[in-house]
Amino acid sequence: MSMRLLSLVVAVAAGMLCGDTSAQRLPDGFFPESLAVSKDGTMYAGSATQSAIARVAPGASDAAPFIAPGSGLMSVQGLLVDDEGAQLFACSADLGVAQAPKSASALFSFDLASGKLRGRWELPEGGFCNDIARGPDGNLYISDTARARVLKFDLTLARISVWSEHPLLGGAQFNGNGIVFDGRVLYLSTFSDGRLLRIPMLADSLAGVPSTVKLPRALAGADALRYLAPGKLVAFENDIGGGNGRVTVIEPEGATARLTTVAEGLDEPVSGIVNGSSVVIAESQFRKLFGDQRGTPPAPFRLRTVRWPVSPDDLTSIALPKGTAFPNGIAAATDGTLYVGLIDQGRLLHRNRNGAWSTLLPGSKDIFAGTTLRLDTARNLLWGASPDFLPHRSGARLHRIFSVDLRTQRLRDVLPLPDAGFGNDIALTPEGHVLVTDSVGGRVLEFDTTTRQFRIIIDHPLLMPKNGIGAAGIARAQDGRLIIGNYGTGKLLIFDSGALHEMELPRSLENPDGLAFSPDGALIVLEGAVTSGEGKILRIPDPFAKGQRVIEVIATGLDSPTNLSIAPDGTAYVTESRIRRRLITMKDANRTPTFRIFKVPV
Repeated sequence: MSMRLLSLVVAVAAGMLCGDTSAQRLPDGFFPESLAVSKDGTMYAGSATQSAIARVAPGASDAAPFIAPGSGLMSVQGLLVDDEGAQLFACSADLGVAQAPKSASALFSFDLASGKLRGRWELPEGGFCNDIARGPDGNLYISDTARARVLKFDLTLARISVWSEHPLLGGAQFNGNGIVFDGRVLYLSTFSDGRLLRIPMLADSLAGVPSTVKLPRALAGADALRYLAPGKLVAFENDIGGGNGRVTVIEPEGATARLTTVAEGLDEPVSGIVNGSSVVIAESQFRKLFGDQRGTPPAPFRLRTVRWPVSPDDLTSIALPKGTAFPNGIAAATDGTLYVGLIDQGRLLHRNRNGAWSTLLPGSKDIFAGTTLRLDTARNLLWGASPDFLPHRSGARLHRIFSVDLRTQRLRDVLPLPDAGFGNDIALTPEGHVLVTDSVGGRVLEFDTTTRQFRIIIDHPLLMPKNGIGAAGIARAQDGRLIIGNYGTGKLLIFDSGALHEMELPRSLENPDGLAFSPDGALIVLEGAVTSGEGKILRIPDPFAKGQRVIEVIATGLDSPTNLSIAPDGTAYVTESRIRRRLITMKDANRTPTFRIFKVPV
């Protein structure tokens, strides 16, 4: 199922959230553990510490109190809205941090309109009421984290009973956690050992025999599960022990389930709300409550909204003219005009705003590649880099940068890099100077267009190559700070106030290539992924923040994305070079499908 069709399915199944859900603030010290939504878009969040439930009205930017402390709740675990019954169900259990007195773990029901307590049901023989799912029979099913069982709450009889009890459902002190139905199959995630279990519901609504879903890796602190579409689940991996909280789409069918990362580097995501285009995430910050950061003051608690990653087939694409291959450099003008450079030849392409292709520059002995293109609109110049990435049979040529005068459409500058440097990517300053990464020398150079001289502005071991290519993509923020990607080491580096330091990421990137800032200040990163072939477009919402950054996946499954240009309206034009076909699989351009440029809203 395509992500575009998937969005429509989920929108119908779950209902679209009303208003802007990107920045709702929860109360200070709230430490959210659960999140649910009603059919009108009202969101409900439960607190692990305050023994309270907050409510976020559609379109509101701040949560308001709904269930105050003193209701009998301890730490609020799973939440579920019963729209038909106009009630909110909540699991209450003891996490050891709640303000309320200790009591037995129980399922609570509150009136949606008044917040009045409707009922309280203790778990039979003790237990730990964790999460709640509604079954195809209309009843509620509860994960019991302390026991190897799943419980059933009969809505008609208002009674809890054991639905499934099996050794597979336990195995650790804190295990069964997230719970969700996909049709007549219940899925249960286990917190301590990261498994996913499948329990079929038989024709008489009794439980079948549980089985284990084979995963490519263990889930890291698996918390809530949500239904996305037939055959697709969403897991919230809080990873309190490892520090890389993730939201992951799971496709459990097949010999081995498929896992697709939606976002990573999150502050212990515990729950969320799925809608047609995105997921709303509750980040608990539990490491500051239970983990290795215990005692550290938490950041403000806000709900985070992240779009679902899409595949190339779901993106708008522009086909390159027949006979052109391996696109790399790209520059987009404000009127929709595109300029495209190629990896294996110096021909520069021009696409006018009406979509007609032409040749801007045919290529020559001076220009033999176009790995990056950048527009200097104030001076009507197009700057580019022309490294000898695929050496000509006559021998290697000096790597260089160049400029084209767009008024005359003639080559203006050809500037070999000093010390045999390998010019890879370019950024321009407001004064029209040219910053260029040197992929073999571990440097960033600046060409001063006034003095006509190169100078070294960064020379650092962090920019040195690993396995051939080092400093690659470069992006300049409006305040002059730089971010540079090291293609070989997978690191992103920040140059600020004359010092270079590493950006803290939840993982090393696989061949970070093109970089650019979006209009909202987020950093867009192309993950080339030459080895795996799973190229991605990534978004880092706050690249200059302190601590570990969050990585959102905009698109996945691209074939060697290499460079991009972002228009003022937030549309990124991304070249899919497919160069790994030349480097890894040794396929030539004639055996490669059409080469494309993608239009991606960022």
